[in-house]
Amino acid sequence: MGLLVRFGLSVFSAQPQSQPRNMADLKKGQFEGDEAKVHRIRITLTSRNVKNLEKVCADLIRGAKEKKLKVKGPVRIPTKVLKLCVRKSPCGEGTNTWDRFEM
Repeated sequence: MGLLVRFGLSVFSAQPQSQPRNMADLKKGQFEGDEAKVHRIRITLTSRNVKNLEKVCADLIRGAKEKKLKVKGPVRIPTKVLKLCVRKSPCGEGTNTWDRFEM
């Protein structure tokens, strides 16, 4: 079985902030769009082939930067799981019962 690899990629897009025409519009509350809207896109890619995953990730980053979007990533997400089997009884006596934990 091959190694499973995951990447996280975040893309941010902000619409330009429009300005009020004059102070009267701002005081009346007619001005809408005080804040720029930020659209956050989080993409998680999962594959067993690292080379293809790197290529797709680079294509996504290049496309986002061509459209002048902010890009954070790629972030390698850990995939290994640590499994612990421990005895339930602290003193070691009694029935052999075990707890299984994953981290």
